[in-house]
Order: sequence, then C-alpha cells, then structure tokens
Amino acid sequence: MELRHFEGKFVVGLTGVMSYANYQPHVLWHYFMPRRNEIKNTEGEDLYSIQALPADFFSPFIPTREFQKWAARPVTEVESIPEGMVSLYIEPGMYAVFNYKGD
Repeated sequence: MELRHFEGKFVVGLTGVMSYANYQPHVLWHYFMPRRNEIKNTEGEDLYSIQALPADFFSPFIPTREFQKWAARPVTEVESIPEGMVSLYIEPGMYAVFNYKGD
C-alpha cells in the first residue's frame, strides 16, 4: 500500500452496491472484463477497483452497511460511454493505492 497524490480523472465502467457481509467484487469484474474494450478514449491499460464509502462508514463499523464498488478504466473524456456503463470523476487528493496482480 502506498499513499499517493492523485491529480483527479474520469473513469468509465460498471458499478454495483455491496457490503462487507456480502462482498462479491468478482461478480462485478466478471461482467466488466469482457466489455472493458468497449470503452473509448482510454488512458493506458490500468484497471481501477474503487470503493466509494460514506464519510461515517466505519463509525461504527456495521458489516451490512452498503457502499458502491466500481470496476473501471481511466479515460481522457466521457463523451461516449458504452450502454449500461457510467462515469465517475475521482477528485484530486491523497489516496491509498494497492497495486495488485492475480486472480
């Protein structure tokens, strides 16, 4: 894990709602991976796995509390988004980055 300043960018992909009690990101990635090349104006080959947690998510921690999970690719513009996909702007700031390779 590394803390890194992020300049901010748009990503395009699929999103789903889940909780840690029912954490199944593999389902989201199962649908995203065959469609990832439909995304236009991609920026590199990186794939982003993003969790958008409410500010009070861990206070107190409740395993069934839901959050948004994303499987996405960074893009240079969001004018053409494939059907069924959505865009997200990641604000500039400090982020924890986990580089991961594997299943």
